[in-house]
Amino acid sequence: MESRSSVASPGVSVKCHTARYSAGQTWLDVISAGREPLDALSGQLGILPLGSDFPVEEVSPLFGLYAAVTFAITVVTMPLLTDRDVNSWVALQTSIRAVSENPVTMVAWAMVIMALTGISFITGMLGFLFLYPLMGHASWHVYRELVDASELPTYTT
Repeated sequence: MESRSSVASPGVSVKCHTARYSAGQTWLDVISAGREPLDALSGQLGILPLGSDFPVEEVSPLFGLYAAVTFAITVVTMPLLTDRDVNSWVALQTSIRAVSENPVTMVAWAMVIMALTGISFITGMLGFLFLYPLMGHASWHVYRELVDASELPTYTT
């Protein structure tokens, strides 16, 4: 009988090859057609160009609100879940509390993440190879500075 991991492997492999193809195709579009990286990327992702009939002015505040809520509930949650033996609800509450108690620091960190993500998009997704591990490491240190997890249970082996 075949194991689940061997059945899932081709799907994972196809997704990885598709992601590599998409990034490579974006670079080919930029180099060969002389297009700007963001225009080439928007063509690959199917994003509407800015001059279209899409109501950007009405919808953009909703995108910002979604990004702020997503940031607030995840900035400390993932490091806390990997560091301590807590459930996701405790980690989520801790993350929201950390953001609400340190709004200036958290807005600055969100802006850094946004800028580095923008740089990664401009470089045709190649920046993610270097910047995501850097942001993950920095997020770990943000978590360690903001949250006193000394009273939370640790994992036992």
